[in-house]
Amino acid sequence: MQPIWTYKFNFQEVLKHATKVDSIFAIQFQVMNKNTWNAMPPEYQTAFMEAAQIAADDANAQDKALEAEYTQKLVDAGMEIYTPNASEKAEWVKAGKAIWSEVGASIDPSVLKRLQEITG
Repeated sequence: MQPIWTYKFNFQEVLKHATKVDSIFAIQFQVMNKNTWNAMPPEYQTAFMEAAQIAADDANAQDKALEAEYTQKLVDAGMEIYTPNASEKAEWVKAGKAIWSEVGASIDPSVLKRLQEITG
């Protein structure tokens, strides 16, 4: 359950139960038309990427800071939020890792490797 968008999209109006899985929070994407990107000199591309990373980091920090507030709003609206214990969470992680080779077949190997490094 991602509390910010769960609340902003009013899912609490139809969902009375959710599970806190610590898998994702609101993620920021910075995008640009490929032709525009290719037309920029390398130093502009570098500056754009640096600025995009700063913007993403800032927005991600803001979203992370708001999670508790929006979780409480969901609870106040009557949603029951279950938090798995360590043993249950370990089972979720185990099941997820078991299918990485299958679902990861369509993912760039360098991206998949980085995801595996991040998640352990």
